[in-house]
Amino acid sequence: MGPILPGCRREYRTTSGAFKWIVLITILGAIGLFYAFREGLKDVDRIYEAADFPADTRFIKTNAPPPGRDGL
Repeated sequence: MGPILPGCRREYRTTSGAFKWIVLITILGAIGLFYAFREGLKDVDRIYEAADFPADTRFIKTNAPPPGRDGL
């Protein structure tokens, strides 16, 4: 039977193979949490917008569209 984690051979016992997987899973988890938190902030912004809060209370700032000919 082969090793459970790739990079860990039976005759070469080390934790470096497991450490690489732990680091990889941690990085992927951090990226996932970042996107989940960002989606949550977008939901809060939608709730604030529906409740007619001012635009400066938003968590994710959006740039104002450039002024048209009338704004010059």
